[in-house]
Amino acid sequence: MTIYLINGKIVLRQGILADHVLVIRDGKIAEMLLTDEVNDLILKDHQVIDLKGGYICPGWIDIHCHGAVGVDVMDGDIKGLMKIARFKASQGVTGFVPTGITASFDQIERAVEVVAKATEINEDGAKILGFHMEGPFINPAKKGAHQEELIVPCDTAWTRKLKVNVPGRFIVTVAPETEGALDYIREMRKEGVLIAVGHTDGTYDDIRAAYEAGATHGVHTFNGMRGLHHREPGVVGAIMDLPLIAEVIVDGVHLHPAIVRILSKLKLPDKMVLITDAMRAAGLEDGEYELGGLKVWKKGKEARLADGTLAGSTLTMQEAVQNAVRMVGLSIVDVMQMAATNPARLLGLEDRKGSIEIGKNADLTLLTPDLEVRETIIEGRVVYQKFN
Repeated sequence: MTIYLINGKIVLRQGILADHVLVIRDGKIAEMLLTDEVNDLILKDHQVIDLKGGYICPGWIDIHCHGAVGVDVMDGDIKGLMKIARFKASQGVTGFVPTGITASFDQIERAVEVVAKATEINEDGAKILGFHMEGPFINPAKKGAHQEELIVPCDTAWTRKLKVNVPGRFIVTVAPETEGALDYIREMRKEGVLIAVGHTDGTYDDIRAAYEAGATHGVHTFNGMRGLHHREPGVVGAIMDLPLIAEVIVDGVHLHPAIVRILSKLKLPDKMVLITDAMRAAGLEDGEYELGGLKVWKKGKEARLADGTLAGSTLTMQEAVQNAVRMVGLSIVDVMQMAATNPARLLGLEDRKGSIEIGKNADLTLLTPDLEVRETIIEGRVVYQKFN
């Protein structure tokens, strides 16, 4: 099947390509032709999508998502996971990493088994690209919305057992200052596990040691970690200084826009990733919900525990992209690096996903001129369409 995308601005890593038609064939990006080279005869008998001045973007990848539309990854429900996947696709996401929270080993094992089964189901939703275990190997001092009694030291043997069932990439969040953490990071990196530093009260030196042991990125930078101080740069200072990728939640709640802008000057183009950190209340009305066994109240853009602690977010990737452009003031080219290219590279998928290049998977997010998602295309299939 061949699809022609016409009258759109193609967002490449190098900039925006205008006056071109993007051709999808057999699930791949096949050609980018000058508009003048494409006539009605060529378009005849093929599917044509008219962008009407909108944007053709590389498909977005969310590497940190706990849930949405009433479902949590830890529920262990295949139908629920597919519901999340369909919702993510409606918000422009072509691939995501289901993210668990601190829980018992048995509950985490069950969640991974269900994620693995859901990965095999071919439905009209965002592709499941792995599993992110955000806890229980964290520091109680920076627990956020994690149950303290379930936080434990790093366990290499158990992680190896769990990894066998993880589909795609396995990410583990670690507080590197905790008992046995550095040895754990070294061993897990040898086995291909991605290590994120997060929910940590570590010093600058702790994070540098974690980076040297193989840590790859920082979890929701600035949140759930020791902040920046001019005599002890802390976790934030280490993420800023070292070649660690920085996750950011750009919802106007977790981070002030100026902070995102400052961080972008240090980390763009290739060391910054947009995430949602969304929990089950995303896409739903205000009210009481649950995250990791704790009660959470959603009000507007915020999700908080009873004591006011932020508990994930209710952000969508569409909103994150819009906020990064409008609220922070970043270019759409830079924002696509954060939403697509950098997460694909982190996950080791850059050979086939994350940017618009001939021969790569036709994973595309199509936007109106106002940055609203209008179609989501995964491997050449239109899985979401806002307008008939």
